Amino acid sequence: MKLVSLFMVMRNYVESTDKFIGSGHITFLYGNTVSGNIAALGGNQGGGDFEGGTIKLSEYSLTEKNAKWGGKYQRFYKFYLPSGYYDNDHNLKVLDVDEENSIVFGISVQSNSNEGGGL
Repeated sequence: MKLVSLFMVMRNYVESTDKFIGSGHITFLYGNTVSGNIAALGGNQGGGDFEGGTIKLSEYSLTEKNAKWGGKYQRFYKFYLPSGYYDNDHNLKVLDVDEENSIVFGISVQSNSNEGGGL
């Protein structure tokens, strides 16, 4: 399986004002989900199920708010491609995040819509 080397940057915002607060989360693009979102590989995922987090796939929207906590939320900001990296294969795998986590990473915990860094 081939990972696409794009960094996906999520920014944190204040819920009441929608203002960016200067922090966020970085994850790696992995594929598209069957529901039309992005599957991304990141750390600090899964929270208490993994004693604070693990590396796993999570599903992210490019247009909607993602993780929400303590009056804040995350939203997709931008993709970045490392300098000097060229790849002509732009066909991403379409997958079910929970199934891929189970098969590839041996993780059986179901993902939820409130995953992201900083939780």
